[in-house]
Amino acid sequence: MNRTYDEPETETDVMAAAFRTMRRYGMTIITATQHLDVNGYVKSDPRMPRTRLRRYLGQYGLRGEVLNREVRRIVAGPERQ
Repeated sequence: MNRTYDEPETETDVMAAAFRTMRRYGMTIITATQHLDVNGYVKSDPRMPRTRLRRYLGQYGLRGEVLNREVRRIVAGPERQ
């Protein structure tokens, strides 16, 4: 495996390095997930500002998903029949 850095790396070299790392650290597989915030910025209607509405509903003890659901319901307006 003695080679200089100007030589191209072959598949054999890559596999040898992978197996060497596996023998050193074991076969532990780590899974990492990343969740994007689904409540991204939404332009607020000046007649019904979401921030003020959230603050007002928060005074009545609404928190988390319940608060988000209620804000979406109010901002959507009345149901049409």
